[in-house]
Amino acid sequence: MTRSVARRGARHRQGAAAVSPARRGPRPAPRAWPVRPARATRGLLTLTLPLALLVACAEDPADAVVVSEGTVRSAADLPEDPDGEVVLTVSGGPDGQRVELTLEQLAALRTVTAELYEPFVDERLEFTGVPLRDLAALVGAGDDGAGLDAVALNEYAVEIPADVTRSDGAFLATLEGGEPIPVEEGGPTRVVLADDHPRARDETLWIWSVATLDVAP
Repeated sequence: MTRSVARRGARHRQGAAAVSPARRGPRPAPRAWPVRPARATRGLLTLTLPLALLVACAEDPADAVVVSEGTVRSAADLPEDPDGEVVLTVSGGPDGQRVELTLEQLAALRTVTAELYEPFVDERLEFTGVPLRDLAALVGAGDDGAGLDAVALNEYAVEIPADVTRSDGAFLATLEGGEPIPVEEGGPTRVVLADDHPRARDETLWIWSVATLDVAP
């Protein structure tokens, strides 16, 4: 089964509405989170110490975030991309600024890459994107993050609290497995949370096809 076919049967409640607004309906209750196996410990009497350590290492999630510093530090530094399609608009902040971004411009910002558990397809996938706090900083928000109102292409909206955006592990993904994310699979931009983020299991924050981010003053 191909990835796109599998996802059509497994995508979460925002679902195909990101592509077809007319088909939006009431939001179903979230499904139960899959139970993950307990991590092996050195106290298991049935394992020798070397074997126990190997098991523990094998079960540790690959949640480390790799940072690429990029070339842009502020909105004024963004490269021109006159032929690129605007995929994200960031607005608000203390001065009410507005910044429109193409995929090429997003790639020029500081980016993170993380292999993480994607709950709606029940797989570990690799995503690359821009930390939410860096996007908020484009319109003047501080380094400690800011509350965001994220709105999808179908006008589905999610409020993301400031405590979520303070970590690099909360980011707007533009690539999955190194490839652009199609609209039918939740792209071209979507919010994801690394495994070690405190709110990683809050499915309400995983909004797809993000079109705008409104930053709190």
